[in-house]
Amino acid sequence: MNKTSILGVPVLMYHALDSPARPAGAKDVGEHRYILKVTQFADHLTYLYREKFKSFLLEELLDLGTWPDKAVVITFDDGHESNYFLALPLLRKFGFKADFFITTDWIGTDRYMTVDQIRELHKCGMGIGSHGVTHNFLSNMDEGEVKQELRQSMEVLSSITRGRIVSFSIPGGRVQPCLFAAAEQLGYRIVCASHPGLWKKGDFSFSIPRLALESGTDMNTYKFMVNGKKAYINKMLIRYNILLFLKKSMKTDSYEYFRKYILKRI
Repeated sequence: MNKTSILGVPVLMYHALDSPARPAGAKDVGEHRYILKVTQFADHLTYLYREKFKSFLLEELLDLGTWPDKAVVITFDDGHESNYFLALPLLRKFGFKADFFITTDWIGTDRYMTVDQIRELHKCGMGIGSHGVTHNFLSNMDEGEVKQELRQSMEVLSSITRGRIVSFSIPGGRVQPCLFAAAEQLGYRIVCASHPGLWKKGDFSFSIPRLALESGTDMNTYKFMVNGKKAYINKMLIRYNILLFLKKSMKTDSYEYFRKYILKRI
């Protein structure tokens, strides 16, 4: 039995891809950290294919009675146009699936997918989920605003796909206390967070951990991720918890300074 199936399933979190022919661009400097070269993504899928991993959509895995060995979930946040132009062809080439979380106010804006492109992803067997309306942090909203983000984005994406929208990815991983109850009330079944870890069978499906792929993620680190290497997962949890503590106890400028320091060393 594969160790990953015992420890849990890796849920990988991507954002935008970049190629010389299609530069990704970014709305702000902080986003550059999450932009991967398309060649990196191709290397990732090549490894998964060679090692006989099987990809699942989030809802597929949730509904499976027994989780198979070497299962993996691939997710993309934001709805960047590279998801359609660069990620989709590679996913189809290797026979993999992915869940794409869309920020609905960004649909059709510069460098983000159009309605037709999102619909095509869905027709190709990819999962479509919500990443909110505005991408503003839910932690800064009141209960009514959170419900509006959940409801409106679900309605927009449901009208595009002509299907149910059951998954939500929390913008920035910033949680508001009412989120889980509101999501369940509206019909969501899955909420993806940003804290590191593996998704274990029977875990609460409204706070699924994910492993973030960054521009500096090398191939050895990627292998640690998908194989659920315990030392790596623990290291990421330590880093996450330190940053979470600093975020709660410091002003933004001070936090950003220490955040950069910690990211370089852990």
